[in-house]
Amino acid sequence: MKKPLLLVLVAALIAAVCAVCMLSAQLSVSMSLIEYRRWPHGAKLRLTNGSQRPIGYLAEEDGTPAGSPILSLQKNSAGWTRSSLTLRSVTCMNVSTGKATELFFLMDPANPPKTGQVLAALWDRELKPGRSVDFFIPLDPGTPPKRIGTVYRAAQSKLAAKLQSCLVRVKQWFRIKTTSPGQVEVWCPESLALSMAP
Repeated sequence: MKKPLLLVLVAALIAAVCAVCMLSAQLSVSMSLIEYRRWPHGAKLRLTNGSQRPIGYLAEEDGTPAGSPILSLQKNSAGWTRSSLTLRSVTCMNVSTGKATELFFLMDPANPPKTGQVLAALWDRELKPGRSVDFFIPLDPGTPPKRIGTVYRAAQSKLAAKLQSCLVRVKQWFRIKTTSPGQVEVWCPESLALSMAP
């Protein structure tokens, strides 16, 4: 009697691990360094959608057509420090279209917004398969290196949507960081820095 129960538990555990691996696999979306510029000082990064499906990438408005990536790590004597900002989303109803829209914000958990405070929503831009978008990252010569990344949202398959609640529980059991469904971080592998020399 104990053997069949043990086999069922082992099979369920293997299925759960396979589901976590299969559903957590990143699409072929990448961010790469294209070039450094001396004036204005900075670096040009390219986000490329090499997948077969459109994605939505998040960016902050900064006066450029593509906006600015939302993730940043700064190098200091203790290593890489991450911003304390966290990504939050809110679903709102668009009264003119009658459709629900998801809005994204960066918030500091140590300093939550006050009642009535207006938060600037992040841009949620679509990037079609095989397409790319370029970002300009301002850099001051001689400052410590930084790493840049952003968050993209991938459309979930029907199977992934159905298994999402089970997947969240399994990730919690194994203490794997959970994100909102379909959200994936993508980072430029190179650290960015400009030397003082011309």
